[in-house]
Amino acid sequence: MTSFFKRSSRETLHERALLQEIDERHFISEQVFRRREQAGWSQEELAAKAGMTQAQVAVIEAGQANPTLRSLVKLAQAFGCSVSELTADPTPLHEPARTHPEPVRREWASARVEDDVLQR
Repeated sequence: MTSFFKRSSRETLHERALLQEIDERHFISEQVFRRREQAGWSQEELAAKAGMTQAQVAVIEAGQANPTLRSLVKLAQAFGCSVSELTADPTPLHEPARTHPEPVRREWASARVEDDVLQR
């Protein structure tokens, strides 16, 4: 009975791919929504500027579908940016890089023995 509920590695990989696709759609939808709001445009206004329909903009913003490259190009032109800027991580480049804490120094018994031998 437990084997019935066990998932194959193939199913697990498929689930991971679906989750990654959902994450990418969500990221792009957030970028489009954020830029549209910053510009003060409605979905209809963005659609008119990009040469798309309001329904296409709504679907992209809702994350219900992956936009085509053609749609990304149209949206980027409407926003006055490149496709790479539209799909880039919004974290500013000037933020300080994360630093790792100092490594923990450990004394191993073998190192202490070697030190004792060298000091003699």
